[in-house]
This record gives sequence, structure tokens and C-alpha cells, in this order.
Amino acid sequence: FCLDKGRPDDFHRKTEDIISEIKSAFDEGNSKLIISGGDPTIHPDLANIIREAKKIGYKKVQTITNGRMFASKKFTESVINAGLDEVTFSIHGSDSFTHDSLVRVNGAFSQIISGIRNISQLGKGTILNTDTCINKVNYKQLPEIVKFIVETLGIMELNLMSIVPQGNAWKYKE
Repeated sequence: FCLDKGRPDDFHRKTEDIISEIKSAFDEGNSKLIISGGDPTIHPDLANIIREAKKIGYKKVQTITNGRMFASKKFTESVINAGLDEVTFSIHGSDSFTHDSLVRVNGAFSQIISGIRNISQLGKGTILNTDTCINKVNYKQLPEIVKFIVETLGIMELNLMSIVPQGNAWKYKE
């Protein structure tokens, strides 16, 4: 259901092009930057992009992620030290079976939980929240998902999202 999957520009953009676009958006009056995807955490220069955004003057830099890269403490430290202010983790189940089957990666649930713990430990003051895309696989588990996010993970801001009919969400609409 990833709305960004299958886009014609499904590749890493050049860092200088990204920074140029970030600068233009700041010059137009924007003060918060949300770095989204696909998944921006796989861009090899993400920490530098965050650092440059802060130098440009953005007061808040946020990323929306599947959370897997945050399982690495080294990665987590690099983006926190660069100035990342907020992380939105995409979590789609309260257990590994549901989450991993939806994202089609075995071990993804374990990685996202490790990533949330790393942000909690290393990113003092970093805002943590979640996105959950409601779909026909997980909609009956919404109470358990919300309880897991709030009570087990301690995250008090969660977003329940509907399917956006583009990308893989359109391709697998049935």
C-alpha cells in the first residue's frame, strides 16, 4: 500500500538537488521540513541533508520512515546529531506477523521496535510518533495496534491513515 512505491523517480536524488529544493522552499517561507519517501533513511547522505536544512534555517526537521535504519545506533546518532527533530515511524501491526506481512519484509517489526528504542534512548527531546495505514489486513486489530503503540511503546501521538489510491495501493487495491 505504499503510495510512493513504483514512482518513475524511484531512485536517490542528488544531494545538491535536494538541498537546492530545500533552500527554495525555505526562501518561500517554510520553517518546517518533512523528509518523506519512499523511505528517506536509505539515502546515503541523509545526515548531511538534515544538517544543511538546519543551517539554511529550518526550525524543525522531521522524517517519515519505515524505521528499519534506526535499528542501527550509529545511524540514529548520525541523524540526531545532524539536527533531526521528529521521527514518524510507519507501524502497521501490533505484532511481527501482521506488520512484516504488510510491509513484505521479515524482521521489519523487530527493526522498527529497535529503532523506536534507539530514538528514545539517544534522541532526548526528539518527537516520536507513528503512522498506521488502515487496510483490510489490519483494520480489525486497530484497538490492539493503538494499545501497543501507546502502552507498550509509550508513544502518545499516532496517526491512523486511510489508503491513498496510487502507487502500490492502487496496484493492489483488491
